[in-house]
Amino acid sequence: MKFIMFWNYDFEHLKHILKKIKDLDEKRKENPDKYPKMICGPYLFHGESRGMAVCETDKDEQILNLHLYFQPELNPSFVPIETVDSVLELLNQKD
Repeated sequence: MKFIMFWNYDFEHLKHILKKIKDLDEKRKENPDKYPKMICGPYLFHGESRGMAVCETDKDEQILNLHLYFQPELNPSFVPIETVDSVLELLNQKD
């Protein structure tokens, strides 16, 4: 399943957060099953202390591991997303 991960942060922690994002790539290489795969982003919103990325996983514990990895500097939330085609397919099956 794919998720959009939104987060908020204090601007004073931005350098540390960016380092953690870069370090996460190495951690993912060491243990690819621990964290979800990032498929888009991460992005920061201009002029705001917020950001987002799109990740993919079928394991709930990967979402929890990612959440815990970024604490306490980030306050992430995860919103599941689906493609329009997959929703249409489900709706057609319902008919």
